[in-house]
Amino acid sequence: MRSSAICQTTLILCLAISCNNYDLLEKIENPGGEKERYSDRLFIFATTQTTQGNLTGLNAGSCGGSGLARADCVCTALAAQHHRRMGPDRRFIAWLSTSVEWARCRMLGGGGNACTSPTGAFTWYNTAMQPVFTSYEATATGLLGNAPALPNATQFTENGAMAPAVANDVWTGTALGGTNGTTHCAGWTDGTNASTADTGTVFHTGTSWTASTAMACDIFKRIYCIALP
Repeated sequence: MRSSAICQTTLILCLAISCNNYDLLEKIENPGGEKERYSDRLFIFATTQTTQGNLTGLNAGSCGGSGLARADCVCTALAAQHHRRMGPDRRFIAWLSTSVEWARCRMLGGGGNACTSPTGAFTWYNTAMQPVFTSYEATATGLLGNAPALPNATQFTENGAMAPAVANDVWTGTALGGTNGTTHCAGWTDGTNASTADTGTVFHTGTSWTASTAMACDIFKRIYCIALP
């Protein structure tokens, strides 16, 4: 009888410990149990995942929907999972544009296509810890530069692996300077060969990093994710 009472007491204690709500938010956001660690720098990476032009092949966290909103959510979720953020409220966006939403305006945390161009001497690194962009506006090494001669390529993924050297392997829809390119899979809603979108190449350090060739939207490609300063 005494042994039974001890077992019942032990069971109650174990249940109480396992059912507490300590770090509940952390458990929800990181169901694998690993607490997010924060970085001391801004990153740009190419996703390991590939997707057709409607972007529904991108999946992370609880991200849903389609188009730019889905891509931005996945970028932030992947950055959090792989410890690429500088703090708990820091966001990543997809380096994507449409005719009404330019990447350079999205870098300001908003949208549209009538923004003042961002400025600032921020440095973005690839996930091999190599500097890629040294500011917004520098002609050769700025994110919005018009004559790229980047010190290193954006070729590394969120987990630090090198993406294969495949031409035109990233959806961008974005021209030099962060404005919209010629075409963008009908605003990133079309995943068929009826539409096309401009692409970039992850291993290039010149113009083609973001502005290369238009490709049919039924092809699977990566996207770039970039930290907001």
